[in-house]
Amino acid sequence: MRTQNRIFSRRELLQRTGAAAQMAALSATFRGAWPQTRYSLPGLYPGRVVGIKHSAASVRMAYQAEPIRDMVRAGLKELTGAPDAVTAWKQLFGPEDVVGVKVNPNGIEQIVSSPAALNEILQGLRSAGVSPGSIVVYERYRNLLNRISGWLPDWVKQESAAWDYTADQTGLSYNPSNLSGITGYNANFYVDCPEFLNSGYSPRNPAQTRSYVANAVTKFTKIVNLSVLKDHQASGFTLGLKNLCQGMVNNVNRAHPDVTGPGNYLNQFIPLVVGQSWIRNKVVLSIVDGTHGLWNAGPTGKPQFVWEHNTMYFATDVVACDTIAAKAIDAQRILAGLPPEAKSGADDWDRYDFRQPDHIERAGQAGLGVWQSDRIDYRPIAIG
Repeated sequence: MRTQNRIFSRRELLQRTGAAAQMAALSATFRGAWPQTRYSLPGLYPGRVVGIKHSAASVRMAYQAEPIRDMVRAGLKELTGAPDAVTAWKQLFGPEDVVGVKVNPNGIEQIVSSPAALNEILQGLRSAGVSPGSIVVYERYRNLLNRISGWLPDWVKQESAAWDYTADQTGLSYNPSNLSGITGYNANFYVDCPEFLNSGYSPRNPAQTRSYVANAVTKFTKIVNLSVLKDHQASGFTLGLKNLCQGMVNNVNRAHPDVTGPGNYLNQFIPLVVGQSWIRNKVVLSIVDGTHGLWNAGPTGKPQFVWEHNTMYFATDVVACDTIAAKAIDAQRILAGLPPEAKSGADDWDRYDFRQPDHIERAGQAGLGVWQSDRIDYRPIAIG
């Protein structure tokens, strides 16, 4: 029998949020830096989000290449105000750049971004003059990247930090078969948070208190952040911000160790990590691929919780982009008879009693972008 999804009252939410904050008063330190530029978060267009909808982008859960290609081109044009897609890409990228495209191939096949979207991004970068040798498709785990590597043209580079997920994420290298393209983590770039620890970890062990940045990320001059429209049982939503945080550094499972109580720190950990210069000063473009969306059982997903949203979101401001995209997930949950993420607890599909979708708002409060809905310039456009 299916258990009922628990709904928390406002008082409970405030009490739990306050308890979590009290448990994790931050005394973080950092190492490594990247200079601020005019592209640094929230980017060239703070608060602007473009939502491009094409009713034929997915047909019976099958991605349609031509509509998706047109969505990407229309999104870039509307975001930048450029007369054509090539000019739009050139406003953001150029021949001098080394660009990492952070993908998210985690979950069932219906909630992995489409070959059409990824390849249109790659072609867009080339049209801006970025050399083929300076374009890298990056995913933290090679085992996940292998799921989409067959889509990619021969000229594009592929890099990962480790072979696969492990319970102990504290090592600088995990590549048991010594495969090429798995480059590990960099000891000279990290965020050190002694308050965020897994059970049994020591605040005196740097490997357990630090999250080191992937070597590949330290080489990028700019990043395209390609996430998918998904529910997440601990963070509420896994969109652009979480794609950056959990995908760029190691030792991240310490941010949500407690499935039943308030001892989770994603609402602090995500803004903290993304706010470091080696991420916030490199993320130039954020795209949430909502051609398919997942409204429950995330991040891995179940087919019965996937719907054809047929919308992609474009922004330089990752916080504003996540704010708008999150509304689509909550709307679908309410339509299905579930509470919004902020009031949801555990059920048969999601273990966590307390979710933290407020990581988006807190990222905005940390200066990473606009989170107030009445200040966001949302531009929904239907092109088919």
